[in-house]
Amino acid sequence: MTEGMLAVAAAVTTALVGGGWAVARMMIHHVERQIELMNRQLEKQIELMNVGLCTRLEDTEKARKATGEQWRALFTELRRQNRDIAVRIDHLEERIHQLEHAISQCHSCPARPSDLPE
Repeated sequence: MTEGMLAVAAAVTTALVGGGWAVARMMIHHVERQIELMNRQLEKQIELMNVGLCTRLEDTEKARKATGEQWRALFTELRRQNRDIAVRIDHLEERIHQLEHAISQCHSCPARPSDLPE
């Protein structure tokens, strides 16, 4: 009877181990499927983030170029105005020299507007 009980105990133990093994394999398969799904979702999210980042970088680059063009236009206009002012100052200096010369020619007589060069 002992041998029969040992055989039954061995059979039950084998069935329990086999059942446990089957349950463990099913759980591992379920976990692997969950990991696979999560990986796919992460890949989609990463792809969306990459697209979003690329779009933002492109928009930022366009804005940088547009701003650069605006600054270039402003500095070009500023240089032009600076040249215009320099020409006007040169003209004023020349006119002052002409007036000083006309006044220095007339030591004792007061300068009349008709005597001054235009």
